[in-house]
Amino acid sequence: MNQSSIKNMIYGKGYTLAQIAARLNVSAGFLSMALSGKRKLNLDRFFKLCEILNQNPGMLYKEFKAQE
Repeated sequence: MNQSSIKNMIYGKGYTLAQIAARLNVSAGFLSMALSGKRKLNLDRFFKLCEILNQNPGMLYKEFKAQE
């Protein structure tokens, strides 16, 4: 999986990046940069994203690390 896979997960759940960003209390631009490895989500936001996407934190962490 890669950045586009994470985005596909988001879109597959019926969300837009803007909707996820709002739930994480960040801008859509920040979320996009986080998904591309240019910014980092703090732990609270990371775990909230896992919860929203119903994903295992270990799996999603590997996807973020692959972006570095």
